[in-house]
Amino acid sequence: DKDYQHDDALKSKCKKKEREECIAKAIKLSKEVGTAVKIPCMSATAPVIWLMDTGTPYDIISKNDVSKSVLTKRTSAKKKVVLSTANGTVKVKWQLPLRVKMSALKSEKVNALLLDGDTPAALSIGRRCMEDGYTFIWRPHKSPKLVDPAGKVVPQVIDNFCPYLRSGMSNAMPA
Repeated sequence: DKDYQHDDALKSKCKKKEREECIAKAIKLSKEVGTAVKIPCMSATAPVIWLMDTGTPYDIISKNDVSKSVLTKRTSAKKKVVLSTANGTVKVKWQLPLRVKMSALKSEKVNALLLDGDTPAALSIGRRCMEDGYTFIWRPHKSPKLVDPAGKVVPQVIDNFCPYLRSGMSNAMPA
């Protein structure tokens, strides 16, 4: 998303509690009106919006998208991974175990690759389809559907023609 950024100036202008209250209000409003919310100061919480990405085999997250307490749960990456990004190649050293709420009834354990730079939090559709038994369908002029192995639709929101999972602040947490 071309508008995705972490704004350090904004983060420094408000206290953590105030920031968390503002984020909670923005998420509540976005649910009421059915839109994705872009929050430039997400480091106080875990990601609210996950890009459902067909272009990566990995689940990825920026260290700017999680709290310092969650960062302490990071572990060494299980295998050597080098990613080709818009900013060049990146060697991944860390992964972060998280539990992401996929729907009202299902949460999933995720070992996201932890990146230093600004990047949207992303979950791999390809890996979920090929290894975990999900189905991804996107018919012309319709919203895409991600269906879990039990046949339940995983709710998504569309923003700028990209599917996102709205996990919720309290749902993405250390695994």
